[in-house]
Amino acid sequence: MSDSVKKYKCFYIGRYELTGTVEDPTDKAGISLVNQNWYNLYKACQNVVTGNSNVKSTMIYGVQWDAVCNWLEQSGFDTNSDSSSWGNYKPNSGNGYKVNTGSNKLYEANKIFDFAGNCSEWTQEAYSNYARFSRGGYCNNNKPVTDRGSLNPDDLWGFYSSRATLYICLLYTSDAA
Repeated sequence: MSDSVKKYKCFYIGRYELTGTVEDPTDKAGISLVNQNWYNLYKACQNVVTGNSNVKSTMIYGVQWDAVCNWLEQSGFDTNSDSSSWGNYKPNSGNGYKVNTGSNKLYEANKIFDFAGNCSEWTQEAYSNYARFSRGGYCNNNKPVTDRGSLNPDDLWGFYSSRATLYICLLYTSDAA
């Protein structure tokens, strides 16, 4: 992943939170894949792209989450203190319930849906040997996109999902310059 980002100066982030099932997380939009532990969501992110040796998918890294937050901030979205104006949070939805990811244009920022609110999202960022970070708030709280929460990766929670990132695989050969 890091070699690809260095070479191409970018990575691709999924437009939606994971949907579908752990075995087939390829639905474009729908009910967010929740009530899964970190390990199952990590596996689901690995399965977003299959059968293509040039592109791989993985669970979003914490540093990628930060890069997306910086990009959104530069585009005029408040990521540090109050993301409720562009995310599915209790004040916007009126009831604190999850919605189908991608179902409301109000919850979209630069063509990325539900980055703010709806579900908090697991990342590959580690807090310790026994905890992983989730990022952002969810529909029943008002935490900003930059919020970090640490949880045991075995925990199941109905407001936690994840998001895949995509990168181009680099081919190494012995005569590469």
